[in-house]
Amino acid sequence: MGRDLTARLAELFVRDNRKRLDELRDAVQRADMPAVGRLAHAIKGIAANLGAEHLAKLCADVETRVGTAEFGVTSECLDELEREFTRVCAALAVDRE
Repeated sequence: MGRDLTARLAELFVRDNRKRLDELRDAVQRADMPAVGRLAHAIKGIAANLGAEHLAKLCADVETRVGTAEFGVTSECLDELEREFTRVCAALAVDRE
């Protein structure tokens, strides 16, 4: 893959998933479990394709909790998910803003 294409894909990953993480946090606050599951699934797939295995695992954990009594834990998981997203962004050398 060319350097320009790789950089562009990294930028898209950061932009699109920053938005999804914001939407995910909002959905958790609204207890909109279908949206939480959908957003976590979308981030998980993209993270897995990128090789960000820990981020994908954290999203899978959120997905699993949506349908269980552990849903309240999801809010706490978001902080860890966002920290891992920040770490992935740093590894991609892409500015989050």
